[in-house]
Amino acid sequence: MPGYGLAPAEGGDGLLPWSWAARRLERGRHYWVATSRPDGSPHLAAVWGLWHDDAFHFSTGGRSRKARNLAANPRCVVTPEQATESVVVEGVAEPVTDPAALAALQAAYRAKYGEGFPDPAQNPVLTVRPGVVFGIIGREPEFTTMATRWVFPARDPGGETQMADVLERLRDAQNAHDLDAFVACFDPRYRSEQPVHPDRAFVGAEQVRTNWAEVFAGVPDFRAELLRSAHQGDTGWAEWHWHGTRGDGTRLDMRGVTIFGVREGRILWGRLYLEDVEGGQTIDQAVHHMTHGPE
Repeated sequence: MPGYGLAPAEGGDGLLPWSWAARRLERGRHYWVATSRPDGSPHLAAVWGLWHDDAFHFSTGGRSRKARNLAANPRCVVTPEQATESVVVEGVAEPVTDPAALAALQAAYRAKYGEGFPDPAQNPVLTVRPGVVFGIIGREPEFTTMATRWVFPARDPGGETQMADVLERLRDAQNAHDLDAFVACFDPRYRSEQPVHPDRAFVGAEQVRTNWAEVFAGVPDFRAELLRSAHQGDTGWAEWHWHGTRGDGTRLDMRGVTIFGVREGRILWGRLYLEDVEGGQTIDQAVHHMTHGPE
């Protein structure tokens, strides 16, 4: 830190241990979150939050200034209220959408504050992953002899690399009919939903194995085309075309979208909207059916 007379890393009284910073981040009750407005001007807000699994987690109103700032530029700075022994976290914020992760954070937040996060549907929960953390004791002689900086490995802020890797592994395993590689894309606790067909919901990667063993056996030339994909945080959207020839000679032709929640390189939950391609009904007929029902 030029101009402050701080000792180099190899000098002074020794660097602060990471446990010193983590303890102060965990014990904080009020935190400051600094973001940037679209025009570059700064914004500062006080929040409640959690330091959990080497990241900071907090909730904010979906239309709040800081939420809109972070949607445009996820880089931010977080620090607990105590300045005498300060810890400053520079990092990148991303929304938490995985239901299991939200539940774990809700429990930890309730244990700390006596109440849970406001409704995440209206008040998103955000995780700030640190890039650099500074620890400074604001008194002499520690100020000049023990100031410490921790640098965290570079991370894809939106999880794009992880999401693309999972979707590509999934597609490649489908096209290779590699059942073990396909199932390995899913967390053992995987939860599947088909909102258009609610009775088809299930839990567990073993059911994935059972389902796709039958698909690969029943459609020997099954192919999956990944047409488009997008992501936000740990949630990814993918458009698919599945096609092939069934054992009885009829064609399989399905198109639609999957929404996956990914954690540590595996799909933790999924919502599937894939249907058979159908013909024979114009848009006018479809709208009439929608508004009048079957006749």
